[in-house]
Amino acid sequence: MSSHLVRCATHGSDTAAFVCSHLVETLRDGVARGVFWSRDEDGCINAYCSRCADAIDDNGGELTSDIETKFDIQLICEACFTKIAHSNGLREFN
Repeated sequence: MSSHLVRCATHGSDTAAFVCSHLVETLRDGVARGVFWSRDEDGCINAYCSRCADAIDDNGGELTSDIETKFDIQLICEACFTKIAHSNGLREFN
């Protein structure tokens, strides 16, 4: 497992996390939007909110490129994701 590093203006060099744009809003405003996440084979977090999870469910559980485009995936650092996770009541993950 090799993590991809990003340079964050707040946290410096850290592991990459790919999140939907709604979770980036949580980073900015602290409003919980639900969080569903996993680590990929490179050790990076991939996460989306409840609204995006509903879009997948409404599509029979299939993540299509159209739905993925609507997620507007953003690249952030893992420390920023930790702040999002805490805003959503998630305290421990790995």
